[in-house]
Amino acid sequence: MNKEMKIYKVLNADDPKIEDNQIPRVYFNGKIFGKHYAIALSLFEGTLGDYYAEDNPKKSRLSDVDILYVFLQAVKGLKYLSSKNVVHNDIKPNNLFYRGREVFVGDFDQSSLNGEKSLGNTPLFASANYFANKTRHPRDDLESLVYTIWFLAGVPMEMIKDEKSPIPAFIRISEGRALFENLKKGKTNARQKIMKKCKYLKNKYVRGVFEDIWDSELLAPSDQTVPHYDGIIVIIIDAINSISKNKHAIQGDWFSDGCCAVLSFCS
Repeated sequence: MNKEMKIYKVLNADDPKIEDNQIPRVYFNGKIFGKHYAIALSLFEGTLGDYYAEDNPKKSRLSDVDILYVFLQAVKGLKYLSSKNVVHNDIKPNNLFYRGREVFVGDFDQSSLNGEKSLGNTPLFASANYFANKTRHPRDDLESLVYTIWFLAGVPMEMIKDEKSPIPAFIRISEGRALFENLKKGKTNARQKIMKKCKYLKNKYVRGVFEDIWDSELLAPSDQTVPHYDGIIVIIIDAINSISKNKHAIQGDWFSDGCCAVLSFCS
């Protein structure tokens, strides 16, 4: 808890306006009843992992259109983390919290500060650098966020040949592990696999957002460790504007009444 509180202090999370950056507010931290240490945070309805749980048939997947609204808010949260030299290291559905139509990035017990190396992560959503045992950077958080959104949208995981099986067989592996393995065969091979995966996103504007981010950010030279978040936000808003021109396309749990709220949120 002390480590997580250290991160919250760096983020100025006691600022009444901190939620504007999609980060939970800290209302209290310290001992209660003289001995028990506690942190009182913003109250949320749950996590996106809860909202889109497999055992909830009405909320089984994140729709194409909703992806942009959720992704936009989470990207804004990552932008703020990066501005404070914080790497989350464990972006996943259960660490993205929601209240009403807002999404927040939380749970910083695996986070690192100022380039510290952290071994923490949930392998299912970890970046390729995690599997390469390399120090992770803000770009790794963005990569994990992409995998998180894909998971919530029902994009299937990569299949690879099971070398240990006595008969021909394939197993599913996490996206970060797949990218790590595919990069061994060259960036061109890895990109082909990624672009094929993007095609599972049926809306062309949504698909275009992720194709652009992979080409301009996640498959960029390794020394480009901090994403160009302002540019990413522009790409997402442009896609939202394009979708908004087709009123019949605006349906979903998060993005259902036009994009006025979204554009106001980003201004």
